[in-house]
Amino acid sequence: MTYAPNHTKRRLIIAGASTLGGFWTASAVYATSLALAKEETPHCHCTQHACVVAARPEQRSPSPAALLVPVAGPWIHLGTARPGTAGTVALSVLGVGQAVGLGMLIGGVAMPAQVRVPMQHGRVLRLGAAPVVTPGGVGLAIRGSM
Repeated sequence: MTYAPNHTKRRLIIAGASTLGGFWTASAVYATSLALAKEETPHCHCTQHACVVAARPEQRSPSPAALLVPVAGPWIHLGTARPGTAGTVALSVLGVGQAVGLGMLIGGVAMPAQVRVPMQHGRVLRLGAAPVVTPGGVGLAIRGSM
């Protein structure tokens, strides 16, 4: 057996980091869109002499900041925000995508840098024979390489 560089290691690290980063970026964009979509509702506070109307953000769902946590963020937000069907599917895809990316990244880092490969037995020893004719006689030449 001989050893050769493991080209799969680098490919798996790059693919895992790209997948994790891409799904985390999508999660951050989703968190930003949720934060910007919060509607403001007027709030009226009256005292004995006057009424004050002030805008206050509606408290329908918790802060989407949990989505910025890699891998666990979509699952945390899924459990606390109680989104609709489309939101549940989106959060599940984001969570699974980040988990798969992290798994590929860890697998690539843990993979050995060199792998054992079998020797090619047909190329270890080469022998060849050829007739030799000279003015002094006839013979057989044997050539080989190892």
